[in-house]
Amino acid sequence: MSLDLIIIIVLLAVSLYLLELATVYFHLPKPLSRKIAHTGNSFLIIGLSLIFDWRLFVYVGLIFFCTLLVLRFIHPLKSLSDRANESIGEIMFPLGIMLTALICQSQLDFIVAVLILGISDTVAFYIGSTFKSKVLLFQKTILGSTSFFVSAFVILLLASSPIVGLCIASCLTLVEFASPKGLDNLTVPVVAVLLLGLAT
Repeated sequence: MSLDLIIIIVLLAVSLYLLELATVYFHLPKPLSRKIAHTGNSFLIIGLSLIFDWRLFVYVGLIFFCTLLVLRFIHPLKSLSDRANESIGEIMFPLGIMLTALICQSQLDFIVAVLILGISDTVAFYIGSTFKSKVLLFQKTILGSTSFFVSAFVILLLASSPIVGLCIASCLTLVEFASPKGLDNLTVPVVAVLLLGLAT
């Protein structure tokens, strides 16, 4: 195992451990701690991918997928497991990172996909749950899906033209909308890099 890989794993593990401590000892609301983990780790992954080889996240994702899968059954993390009965999002997240890094064609595409995973999903969650609008499918709302589309489109402008970004954002919004139980943590970044690859 390379030193770079060990450093990445340790930093991500420490971030999860600190969040778990904050959740337990400072009584952070569990939905908040879950979204801090989601968005915070997305930004940490992006930062680390700028320092180290982003392709290392194939192995990082696999290791965290296996670890969180085991913990889900023997010792669920309080910071991630508030929706364990209705979502498998916490184990789909590292799996999504792994597959994204595996099929990605460039560092920029990887960063854009992880940004959409970290930001657009969180924006959709908070806007969809804060403001009332029609619930469509899998508890997804019109406002939530709209906010996902807008934020994904803005992020996609980092790697594509406005027309291409508009098309990909539309596809990703449909993918997110049709992905229940936290599966969007897997489907959204994977479809994002596939479409970005096709567009180049």
